[in-house]
Amino acid sequence: KSSTDNNNTVPVQDKDNLIPTVPLRYTHTGFLDCLESLRDSGSIELHTPVWDWRRAFEETEPKLANDIDAILDRHPRRRAVLITHSTGALVSWPSLNRRPGDFSAWVNIAGAIGGSNALVKELRNGWGAPGAEFLRLFSAMTMCTFPSHFGFFVSHNDGERFGGPTGKETDFFVVDKETGDNVFLTSKDIDLHNYEDWKKFRLGMYGWKGKDRITDEDISHLRHSLEAARRFRSKHYAIDGVSPDSDAYLLHDRSEYSHLRIINYGSDKSQTHLAYKVDIASKT
Repeated sequence: KSSTDNNNTVPVQDKDNLIPTVPLRYTHTGFLDCLESLRDSGSIELHTPVWDWRRAFEETEPKLANDIDAILDRHPRRRAVLITHSTGALVSWPSLNRRPGDFSAWVNIAGAIGGSNALVKELRNGWGAPGAEFLRLFSAMTMCTFPSHFGFFVSHNDGERFGGPTGKETDFFVVDKETGDNVFLTSKDIDLHNYEDWKKFRLGMYGWKGKDRITDEDISHLRHSLEAARRFRSKHYAIDGVSPDSDAYLLHDRSEYSHLRIINYGSDKSQTHLAYKVDIASKT
């Protein structure tokens, strides 16, 4: 199926009557409490446009862009500060890219723009990595039901490789269940957006469900999820043969972005989903 929104036509997996209305607060409570306290004191005007994280980014981004456009159009003489977290960075960057002059700053908290190959081992062997408590909130099957999760996987580009905390390609591997040997994978070995590679390396449902229990509907859904993720990342974040710092990713001349303050926050020592707890009283 297809849906037209914000001058875009994108495939739609299915339709239902569920419409997101409020932000997910599970790991964001402290941060949202801080922003809401500033709003309630009259210090800021706060808008929290939401998106359906069950769906592929290419489907949700145009709808989110319409909401952001409506907010910006109501305040034509003011510039907004865009605050994003995790996948919010992925679906919000296209709006900032279209209208850089309407923003004064972008605060990107643990943004997933670069993608991650850290899940390769989890996709193959289950959710057992140290520090993966957040992932273990969901079953492996549930985690890979939503097309949005496939947007985390990087699109391959020149010089890209799988790497972990130490930067070594061998930090992530799969275990051959027949021999018990560690099989180290790089981007030369596996394409995470290639359905055939999911079968070959028994990732996701091919690992936990078993090929004899996989239905045609399962296969159709996986293909859609992978193809949608590749299209979105290739359009906005990883053009084949183009370096990550190329102006090819910008919709305007680079000078039109020069006023933007861009703040990226992340942590290698603690889970970034939990790392921004705020003490309003001490303003820390």
